[in-house]
Amino acid sequence: MEGEHPMDGRFHEVEPPRRLVLGTWLQDAQGRFLENRATVVFEEEGPDATRMTLTVELLLAKERSRPMVGGMAAGWNQSLDKLEGLLAGGVEPFCTGRAFHAPVSLLWEAHTQPEHLSRWMAPAGSTVFHSDMDFREGGSYHYGLRTAEGVEMWGLQRYLRIEPGVRLSSIQSFSNKDRGPARHPLSPSWPLETLTHVDFFDLGNGMAAVSVSWAPYRSDAAGVAAFDGGRAGMEGGFKGTLDSLEAYLSGLLLSGKGGKASPAG
Repeated sequence: MEGEHPMDGRFHEVEPPRRLVLGTWLQDAQGRFLENRATVVFEEEGPDATRMTLTVELLLAKERSRPMVGGMAAGWNQSLDKLEGLLAGGVEPFCTGRAFHAPVSLLWEAHTQPEHLSRWMAPAGSTVFHSDMDFREGGSYHYGLRTAEGVEMWGLQRYLRIEPGVRLSSIQSFSNKDRGPARHPLSPSWPLETLTHVDFFDLGNGMAAVSVSWAPYRSDAAGVAAFDGGRAGMEGGFKGTLDSLEAYLSGLLLSGKGGKASPAG
């Protein structure tokens, strides 16, 4: 659904500091087409911890709102990720995403199977020469990249949360061949670890989308500053990665392989 659609809303209940109930809606020239009611409950879990529970009730959803409804869970997750980042480290996560002409099942497989990842995740001109995955919560993906100039780099993803077809959360870092932590080869002050959330949602009609949230994880002030100052480069880097993913998915579908990929050589 294209175009700008200003959101309006009003508070139905305000009970400081325990509970908020907020109604929001979107409308266009044809009238109101999407409306929901969000209830937020805050519960203390210790001197420095609070549990926030969000419940969203869909009150109105016209046919033209389907793409927005399909992405609602991912949108709320992204908003909560931003809030978490601001509360924890004072830095807003970098967020991006894209819609693809591919089923959500294939999009999930492309992010969670090493034979797929090795085909699209590496930067342009680089190849994956090592790929070792233990795909489970608490597991990891250890990989090695070789650039066109012959430089080797290693990376490690540690899986925190896996919700098949919905959300994939991991801690990412540069690494070495022995899985140990390593600093960014071009930016020593870069955060040693970053937290990534990837949300998946079905748009219908053979289309799906991902949204990505990326932020420093348990970083010092220098790492946070380096991350915050690198946003322009992130835009180009993620665009290139998503371009590669889009081309790879298109090739799979055109070849009729669906979710199958040949092992990397």
